[in-house]
Amino acid sequence: VTILFADLHAYLDNMKAPWKLLALRTEYYQCIIKGMLKSIGVPLDKLKFIRGTDFQLSREYSLNKIRFLGTE
Repeated sequence: VTILFADLHAYLDNMKAPWKLLALRTEYYQCIIKGMLKSIGVPLDKLKFIRGTDFQLSREYSLNKIRFLGTE
């Protein structure tokens, strides 16, 4: 299971989360989510966390968006 943190969206949405706090905020949420899942017996070995900024700021992602927007 992959959980996506929309950290870039948190910043872009009226700057509700300052850029310098994005990493700390996602780390906090990751700890909370892991703790909640562990407390109800969910195994964490197949759990993966990813931040939107891990791929949304990449060159490849940007080029794919441009290609997609150029199609009808």
